Amino acid sequence: MDDLIFFAMLLMSALINLCSVEDALIDVIAFGISRFSLARGPSRQGEIPSVGVFVANWREEDILDKMVEGNLARIPMPSVRLYLGVYPNDTGTRDVAMALAKRHPDRVRVIVNTLAGPTSKGQMLNEMFRQVYSSDERPEMVVLHDSEDIIDPRTFEIYARYAEQHDFIQVPVFSLNSTERSMVAATYMDEFAERHTREMIVRNALGATIPSAGVGTCLTRRLIEHFVRIRGNVLMNGCVTEDYILGVEAKRAGLRQHSPPFRRKNGRVSTMWQRESSFQSLLPLRSSKRPGGFTASTSRRPVSSDGLEMRGTVTFLCAIARVPSPTSCRQYR
Repeated sequence: MDDLIFFAMLLMSALINLCSVEDALIDVIAFGISRFSLARGPSRQGEIPSVGVFVANWREEDILDKMVEGNLARIPMPSVRLYLGVYPNDTGTRDVAMALAKRHPDRVRVIVNTLAGPTSKGQMLNEMFRQVYSSDERPEMVVLHDSEDIIDPRTFEIYARYAEQHDFIQVPVFSLNSTERSMVAATYMDEFAERHTREMIVRNALGATIPSAGVGTCLTRRLIEHFVRIRGNVLMNGCVTEDYILGVEAKRAGLRQHSPPFRRKNGRVSTMWQRESSFQSLLPLRSSKRPGGFTASTSRRPVSSDGLEMRGTVTFLCAIARVPSPTSCRQYR
């Protein structure tokens, strides 16, 4: 009996090691690409074209003001505007959004859903696409973000560079460190770190499908108008992972995708954050768990370049790079 148990454990160990060969191969390829690739992104001179940052909201009155004010303070580009999607029956969030639009008339727009909430993130985004692109104000690019995101301003330069030849661009997205050891938050952090530091690098190099992370995803006007023309909506209806599947659909439609990778500098991810950064204006962003969703709060500690000690979702890009991600949408209620 002991021999049988030993043999079974030995066989299981061998199978686990065999399955790990694929992961090791991806690690090696990703390491080589990110460290030794000679490729450079397309050069671009001039101003950033019009960009609409779409943020779908449901009961975000506690965080929305700080998120918008903090990100606008760090994004000095007048061509970048925030579009805040709200529901008519979510009066708290709607009032905050309206106040922000009044305070920043050239940088903030409010889109009120024709349906009472909550619906889904996909339905809200489709409503935002419909209202914005049926008006005279049609941005050349749309970037998807959530209401707890900290946006690195360098991403817009990257979007502008790659949008000349690509229609779907996904920058790296990382969940910042959580002081509350939530299993859900820890899984979220681990999944994004793994996908965006190795798997997406290899996907991009092989020309495979680049899935959307739901945030840090740039869509060009060509892609938006293509899907509106063929089915009336940008995102698929009746799908709980509509942002993820959009990358698959873009690939099938022959639209070019790219995932700008990041690089490490002195052993650290290359970012422009410093201890004295103005991110303190965003704190605290959120202090409770989203009902029905993962915890997306931020600690009261500032962001630093040598220890990203904040919680939330942060999109950043690295200096000369290329990478993206996956994530499923959720019915945020």
